[in-house]
Amino acid sequence: PSGKRLAHSSWPGESAMFIAPNGLYLTYSKDKNLVLYDLTKKLERVLAPYHEYGTDNFSSDGTLLAVPISDPSLTANEEEAFVRVVETATGKVRISLPPGTSALNAFTPDGRYLLTTNLTEFRLWEIGTGKEVLRRAVVGLSRGLYEPTFARFVSVAPDGRSAATSLANA
Repeated sequence: PSGKRLAHSSWPGESAMFIAPNGLYLTYSKDKNLVLYDLTKKLERVLAPYHEYGTDNFSSDGTLLAVPISDPSLTANEEEAFVRVVETATGKVRISLPPGTSALNAFTPDGRYLLTTNLTEFRLWEIGTGKEVLRRAVVGLSRGLYEPTFARFVSVAPDGRSAATSLANA
């Protein structure tokens, strides 16, 4: 409210910068990779090749990060791309979801579930077990010009009981 600058720093990323809700981490693309930057320790950790059409998302407490993986050495095409959920403090992979889950994703506010979208459906995954707990097909919607999914954005409500997407072709 005072307009006083609290801090200023440059960052070496190229694009797609996101800051964790807890203010401890930043993600960005650099040299065609997705980088997690620890703002306290001033350390970079390369997580995966940068995924141009997916989004990495932090859990609401900033302790988890959902990372879209579409590395050509791991996946032959966009439909085979997947999501890894990593712990931000260690980079340890908590779960890897199956192919077809990478496009857009969002954590529930409590961080217990991850909602993913693809060309034909959305799915809800329990982070603790990696199990799919909900799957719903979308009917009559098509992929956007640049998106590997029916949705352009996805968000989970603050109470975690509903979600919203914007349509790629809308």
